[in-house]
Amino acid sequence: MILCTIPQLSFEEKKILKEACRDQILFASDMIETNISLDEIHIFITYGYDFDQYPLNKMPSLQWIHIGQTGIEHLDIPAILSRKIRLTHTKDIHGIPISEYVLSMILYSVRDIQRYLRSKNTCYWDRRERVGEAFGKTVSIFGTGSIGQDIAKLLKALNMKTIGVNTSGSPKRYFDEVYTLKEKHSVLKESDFVVLIMPATEETHHCIGKEELEIMKKSSFLINVGRGPLIDDEAFINALSQKEIKGAALDVFDTEPLPENHPFWNLSNVFITPHIASMTDQYNSRAMEKFAANYQLFKEGKDLENEIKEGLKY
Repeated sequence: MILCTIPQLSFEEKKILKEACRDQILFASDMIETNISLDEIHIFITYGYDFDQYPLNKMPSLQWIHIGQTGIEHLDIPAILSRKIRLTHTKDIHGIPISEYVLSMILYSVRDIQRYLRSKNTCYWDRRERVGEAFGKTVSIFGTGSIGQDIAKLLKALNMKTIGVNTSGSPKRYFDEVYTLKEKHSVLKESDFVVLIMPATEETHHCIGKEELEIMKKSSFLINVGRGPLIDDEAFINALSQKEIKGAALDVFDTEPLPENHPFWNLSNVFITPHIASMTDQYNSRAMEKFAANYQLFKEGKDLENEIKEGLKY
């Protein structure tokens, strides 16, 4: 049997799984209503945060765990792989929504939307200052994988200069230039916008810290849709408080949910979203279609897409 504990699936999203898996699929609510026990589950579709409720050691028949998101940092991967359980995660569905998120935050900043929201709240007709344009601005994108390339492709339509930063410096589509992470200082000096989309690894940990923030333009705006640990929070809060950079849009954080007493909440130049950059109304259907395609490969005994192998860092 296949167990899916992905929450809030619509009728149409469940239908995708039912058509792919026929009568083999169970949802969390079914476990309460049926007599099927966990030892009958051989495939588990989950975000990976509910292993306390659905312990893996209670699933002796488990062959495959599919994570319904990209992030797997919260998993004990060695323990899973040591049981010869196959592990996959969801990729290649985030490019469209995250690109749109980044674009919306760039326009929010450059068109000074916050000022007009304040003016509306005070019924003030304010035409004193001209706003900027994204056209011709320079954006550096830390992370040049498929999502980074989708972001660059969209921003090229606005005639923005796109600079990529990755661990190797190898050229990528839609980037005017690409540099290594070790060369980031020269990139930051000329960036009007800095977008973080890298995974959290030892190499990328706090890649934006005090030294980097001091190098950035005072007019620069940072957008983090990667992982919270990419930024040194203490240095970042100080830089934002002192207006060393213009501002930031943050979708990911070191601790989630972001604690109520966290300084980010009180900074007027920080726009906060609760890790939803990719969570549009199309996300679950795309994710379920990805699983359905992989399930067909599984039945045919073929290699699975986006499978996590031993030794993979992220």
